[in-house]
Amino acid sequence: MIPVKQFPNLNGLRFFAALIVLLIHIEALKKTEGYSSLSSLRFFSNSSQIAVTFFFVLSGFLITYFLMNDYDNTKKREKITRFYINRILRIWPLYYVLILIGFFILPNISFFQLPTSELYDKNFNKRFIYYLFFLPNIGAFLAGKQLFIGNVWSLAVEEFFYLFFPLFFYFTSFKRLERSLWIVFVVFVVLCFLLHSSLFVPHNKIGLYLKGWADTYRLYAFAVGSLAAYYFICTPEQVKSIRLDWFWRFSTGLLLMLVILVVFGATFGFFTQQIYSVLFGCFLFCLIYSTKKYRMLNLSLINYLGKISFGIYMLHPLAIIIAIKSFGLQINNGFMSLFLLYVTVILLTIAMSSLSYYFLEKPFLKLRKT
Repeated sequence: MIPVKQFPNLNGLRFFAALIVLLIHIEALKKTEGYSSLSSLRFFSNSSQIAVTFFFVLSGFLITYFLMNDYDNTKKREKITRFYINRILRIWPLYYVLILIGFFILPNISFFQLPTSELYDKNFNKRFIYYLFFLPNIGAFLAGKQLFIGNVWSLAVEEFFYLFFPLFFYFTSFKRLERSLWIVFVVFVVLCFLLHSSLFVPHNKIGLYLKGWADTYRLYAFAVGSLAAYYFICTPEQVKSIRLDWFWRFSTGLLLMLVILVVFGATFGFFTQQIYSVLFGCFLFCLIYSTKKYRMLNLSLINYLGKISFGIYMLHPLAIIIAIKSFGLQINNGFMSLFLLYVTVILLTIAMSSLSYYFLEKPFLKLRKT
């Protein structure tokens, strides 16, 4: 297969997934700080986790595609080494700058003091160590969360996958890869179910931690994305007789269904994230295999916002706090208040993300070529 540097549509999807998280976190922070909030609506209570699951599935797809495309057993080590270098240069600069700002600068500026700020003063040093080593989820459980940067929990999950999946790929033969990915998917779905079962997990601190781990580290989502990439690369001969238009129509139908489900915050009990993982995986496979583009997802502006979506995801909590502090008592659930608050947060987040991209992230991204 000819290497593909960048698939169409994906930047747009990244942006809209990040936008969903941003909107939901506005209402969550409003509630945390004592303002009237829409967080009880199903969209605001459920869809943020669904959007994060999409990011996990997409990561599984893109990483597996990178490692498998132009597959050569003799180049495994070289590809894996390059993968680790690429991920470090892409993620670490903004992450560690944000960690330093969130721990040592913002808490010492009076403007950023919030009614709940004092709750974050305990276990400061212990919590910082956990965040320093990409373990904010363990840190949140043992030492509490850190204000301004609580959203990095999902990045820690991605880093966990980035660390171990290339090793899994390296020690798994090509012939056994498909079966191994299915085993990973099934094992972690079953494991998550067992960890949530009161018959297997005690109702104590350890039990709560295990359940939290199951909800947080959705390795089955990465496995679904990896399987979608595997079938995209390895089985085109089996579907050559099927018109590409069919894949396009199926992907469009899936997209419409997913939009409706996400907007209404639809859930499916315990298996909510597992079902969404499978739907996202099928959608990505059909969309990318069809080779067609959605006009809206590929507009220049949307494509640019997708390009800086990492910054949007990482920096939006800071923009929300700045906006909430600036609006103050004028915040309510009225249309004009919501409109002004949302627009302010979105524009401020885009501005901050653009600065981050051009002055912090891009210089490191250029090093990937060398």
